[in-house]
Amino acid sequence: MLLKDVLAIENGFKYCIDELNIQSGVGRNYLMNLRWQTRPQDLELEWNFVEEILQQMLNSETQKLISKIQHKLGGIHNIKQTILNIENGDLLDDVQLFEVKNLALLSIEISALSEEAGLKHLFLVPDLSEVLSILDPDRNNIAHFYIYESYDPRLGEVRNNLKQLSNKLNDIRTTLSESEISDYEAQITEIYNLNQSIEEEVRKTLADKLSRHTLMLKAALERLAYIDLSIAKAEQAIKWQMSKPDTNHTHTAYTELFNPRLKHALTERKQRYQNIDIDIKEGVCLITGANMAGKTVLLKTMGIAQMLAQFGFFVPAKSANISLVDKVVFCIGDEQNEMNGLSSFASEILKINEVIQDSRRFKMMILIDEPARTTNPTEGKAIVQAIASTMNDKDSYTLITTHYSRLGIDCRKLRVKGFADSEITGTITPQNINQYMDYTLQEDTSDNVPHEALRIAEILNCDPQLIATAKNFLEN
Repeated sequence: MLLKDVLAIENGFKYCIDELNIQSGVGRNYLMNLRWQTRPQDLELEWNFVEEILQQMLNSETQKLISKIQHKLGGIHNIKQTILNIENGDLLDDVQLFEVKNLALLSIEISALSEEAGLKHLFLVPDLSEVLSILDPDRNNIAHFYIYESYDPRLGEVRNNLKQLSNKLNDIRTTLSESEISDYEAQITEIYNLNQSIEEEVRKTLADKLSRHTLMLKAALERLAYIDLSIAKAEQAIKWQMSKPDTNHTHTAYTELFNPRLKHALTERKQRYQNIDIDIKEGVCLITGANMAGKTVLLKTMGIAQMLAQFGFFVPAKSANISLVDKVVFCIGDEQNEMNGLSSFASEILKINEVIQDSRRFKMMILIDEPARTTNPTEGKAIVQAIASTMNDKDSYTLITTHYSRLGIDCRKLRVKGFADSEITGTITPQNINQYMDYTLQEDTSDNVPHEALRIAEILNCDPQLIATAKNFLEN
């Protein structure tokens, strides 16, 4: 499974990926083709590499040099096709030869900056100095390409003759007859063709010499893409105060977990964001709480953090201890599939059925938000009971939010605290109501769910008769 294949699953995950400060197209291509990792040792190597860069970036002088490296990385082009052309023995035009020279030149400059920053051990790039000497025989170290006269001793004389003859024709053209002009132009064409023939020989020679370095070119291109991505990961981890996860086989736990996209949006609006602590084990965990209590956001955030971790990123939390899974599945939102003529419930139940089938083969993180909420309550409750009962003996991590009470399932239950009454001052409005919510999760040993819908309606100054009538129906 590649990152590009799951990018559209959850917008919050896409936000994290889009916000990476990757400098090069080859770096972004490397990112899109990251593989989902399930081996702790592979992820630990990746996280440790990012951590080393992160620690170096905390030094202001080193950071300046890393910024220079990033600037150089921005000039790297994706020349995989050009390298393939070299392997196939194709002649390269000036643009392609420039691309190869540019890669060699920038890789050498990045190596020099890495050594100056004391990061040579981290940013080790294959040495392309031989490639550069092939394409820059005059040692100009300038980022352009030209068939230099030093490539073939005949070029100097031929080009000089061509220039002199062209200049002479321009000077005396008005004094010449048509036949004389034709003679000059024929000579010029002959010399020009000779120049082209020599240049083609040079290109063949260059292609032959470069063919011995294709493995090095590929390795350098991939390494520079990896460095570009790794710096971006470290930069994001510092900016967002993310942490390096640990791994285990029995549970997943976060302290001060946050949703980067939502936290950024609330911070922009100068509103409070509350981080969450959570610890879950294999099986089912039911999450209850009032409307507006952040249950759906919690599910999305758990999924985002798991996906970031298993693609080799730091996670949005103060600390994290993660059990690795084969995949993350979201069953959140309106599952209606209008194209297939399926209702919300039909689409949702088919998705859940697929999840249950997969859970027999894979270890997963399954995030289900208020299942069966679009059908009648009696059957809806039975379906939630069935889902929870079926998934409770699986080794997947299944989080289910629900408003159904008395489910009778012997599983972990967490409840969002909800309104913090002691914090309420002044008038509560739709704009500030979230300021008075406490999103802390607490163990819930009861089999009931909170009844706060009418209270929220009352706080928001909904019609008194509506509220009184609803209360009367509830009491009776």
